[in-house]
Amino acid sequence: MGSPLRRQGGAGNSTPLRYRAPSAELTHRQFSLEVEGAACRRSGSAAPNGAPSLRIGLGLWWLESWRHKDKKTWFTGGGITWAAGIAAEHRWPAVRKSFDRFVKPHPRLMAYLVAYAELALGLGLIVGLLTPIALAAGAVLNLIYLALMIHDWAEQGQNLMMTLISVTALFAMSWQTWSLDGAWGLFL
Repeated sequence: MGSPLRRQGGAGNSTPLRYRAPSAELTHRQFSLEVEGAACRRSGSAAPNGAPSLRIGLGLWWLESWRHKDKKTWFTGGGITWAAGIAAEHRWPAVRKSFDRFVKPHPRLMAYLVAYAELALGLGLIVGLLTPIALAAGAVLNLIYLALMIHDWAEQGQNLMMTLISVTALFAMSWQTWSLDGAWGLFL
C-alpha cells in the first residue's frame, strides 16, 4: 500500500486517503479498452483495429479484381481492346487523347501492367507491405478507372468506394498494426 495522503476538508478537517491498487477483476470490456488504449498510444493510431481491417478488405477487393479477369483474353489484348472502345466514345476529349497516346500504342504492356498492378496492390495491402505506397497507387488507379468509366454508374460506385477506403486507410496510418510495415518499423 502507499503512504496515507491527506485531503483538507471544510473547517480544517482532514481525512486520510490511502492508495488503492486497481481491482484484479476487470471486465472483458475494461480489459479490451486498456489493451486497445495501449496499442493506440504505442502506434499513434486512433483506431487500432478498424483501419487495418479496411486495408485488408481493400487488398482482398484488389485481389478479386485480379482473380476474376479472364487472363487468356486479357493478356492477348481483349481487355485493352474493350477499354479502347470505351475511350473512343468517351465524352471527355482528354480521356480519349490520353488513352490514344499512352495505352493504345502498347496494348500488351498495358494489359500486363494493369493486371499485375492489381495483384501487387492486393497482396501488398493484405500483408501490409509498402502500404502507404500501395494505398496511394490504388487511389490513383481507381481515379483513372473512374475517369474512363464515368458513364457506368456501377463502376463509378466501386471505384469511388475503393478510392475512399484508400484515402481513409492512408490517413488512418493503417500500416501500423497487422502489417509487415508495422513489424519492420517502416513508415512510422
